Amino acid sequence: MLTKKSFFKPLILTFAALVLSIGASAQVNLSLKNVKVSDAITALNRAHGYSVSVNSGDVDLNKVISVNASGASITDVLDQIFAGQQVTYIIDGKSISVSKGEPKTKPAQVTGVVLDENGDPLMGAGILVKGTNLGFISGSDGSFALKDVKFPATLVVSYIGYSDQEITVNGNEGHIKVEFDDSMNLLDEVVVVGYGTQKKVNVTGAVSVIDGATLNQRPVTNTAMALQGADPSIILTNGNGSIEATEYSVSVRGKVSLNSGSPLVLVDGVEGSLSLVNPNDIESISVLKDASACAIYGAKASAGVILVNTKSGVGEEGRASINYNGRYSIASNTTSTDFITTAYDYITMTNSFNQIFQGNDAWTFSEAQIQMMYDRRNDVTEDPSRPWVIPDVTNTYTYLYLGNFDWYGYLFKRTRPETEHNVSVKGGTQKMNYYVSGRYLYREGLFNQAAEDKV
Repeated sequence: MLTKKSFFKPLILTFAALVLSIGASAQVNLSLKNVKVSDAITALNRAHGYSVSVNSGDVDLNKVISVNASGASITDVLDQIFAGQQVTYIIDGKSISVSKGEPKTKPAQVTGVVLDENGDPLMGAGILVKGTNLGFISGSDGSFALKDVKFPATLVVSYIGYSDQEITVNGNEGHIKVEFDDSMNLLDEVVVVGYGTQKKVNVTGAVSVIDGATLNQRPVTNTAMALQGADPSIILTNGNGSIEATEYSVSVRGKVSLNSGSPLVLVDGVEGSLSLVNPNDIESISVLKDASACAIYGAKASAGVILVNTKSGVGEEGRASINYNGRYSIASNTTSTDFITTAYDYITMTNSFNQIFQGNDAWTFSEAQIQMMYDRRNDVTEDPSRPWVIPDVTNTYTYLYLGNFDWYGYLFKRTRPETEHNVSVKGGTQKMNYYVSGRYLYREGLFNQAAEDKV
């Protein structure tokens, strides 16, 4: 049996849908020639009562257009008014909202060929449309074809031993030719192995290289912190929570046992510590990961080897070059420190939470004590006539705290500025060269009430 209430619900919905349908399909008669878009909107309003809302930043209102509509729908009329402009409209009865739309492009096919530095086709190259799952593997002749590509798109072309290429396509490039040259060959990278250097293509062990430019782009204070995330096989664990990572452990390819040691660190062939090396002085870092690569170093290299190669004095013959870089940054807490500082809010919230989960109050205060907290809840400054603490009548040796005070802000800083300056001088000749560097680093400490600033 239908009640009045249940009967009118579908009736109201049907009526609302009917109104919207009529608004969108109503017949419009409008004839305009060589008028501005703004004038056409005004004419539409006067002739048929449509209210058009439009942002001048999204639409060119001064564009000259012509409209010829006889018994047309409002959508057709709007298409004529905003012809040539990427817009979308929402029609709600006599109200129309116009906003900037996305360019409409039809999906199309992209074809091409992948070649090496000698012009020979590369079979098995991966071609992926960036940000999608649409991909293709090049055939024996190096050719590829991607269907249903929405433009503009970025193609990521990858092949073993080469750096990835990114190519932007807009649909009018035709047959694309992708060429990998010698400068992109990762196997030509020079790596430090043992007491010399080799090309990566000649190294059979597992070796990865991190160049100094990668480390210099990171706003860190020591090399250990810069290595975090630079190579997927390196895992750095901070031992004491210090932001400086002065006490840390490094592992290459993870820990193999509970008592496994740390990798051997050599700085220009001398055993050293990563935390003592300025990241700006590093030319490259080679990470030797397996037994084959580490064999020359013996038992000390059982957990891997990290080889740090520092910069040397190279440049124009007989000329010195001076390099400087500096940064100013502000370190902030990684978690929110916006704590509740009013006793009333803290007590009432914790009691409400405890009532829900345990059925009792977390704090036992009398009504008079709760009122004392409430009275001082909105104080801008502390009223000396209101005590911060009162004796606990249930325990002779304890006090109840009623004050409103930001103890965290009193003890700790929420932001800490850092300043760093690096200066280096290098030069020399074919027979002798030099490289001298200096660094100034200032960091404010974490505590407000203790001098922990470091230089």
